[in-house]
Amino acid sequence: MDCDILIIGAGIQGAAVAHLAVQRGYRVRVIEQFSRAAEGTSSRSSKLIHGGLRYLETGQFKLVRECLQAQRTLLRERPSLVTLTPFHFPVYADTTRP
Repeated sequence: MDCDILIIGAGIQGAAVAHLAVQRGYRVRVIEQFSRAAEGTSSRSSKLIHGGLRYLETGQFKLVRECLQAQRTLLRERPSLVTLTPFHFPVYADTTRP
């Protein structure tokens, strides 16, 4: 098996690293224990792209910005993988959150 990089696991992380490495000219091999890619942890994911909303509550604005930048990158580079879904965030009068 002649390669520059050997990746163990063809889930979302392994597939992403393999994709980037191939784009940069590396010879890549991916080893996966299941018969199909993303059959392990990746198959049980919520499939949601985190927007960083929860970090606003604790004032972690850098994390919010990073999440939104990653979201924009995915929408720009792989729009076929993304389905935009409206999200409603309820705010109740008796909430204890600031």
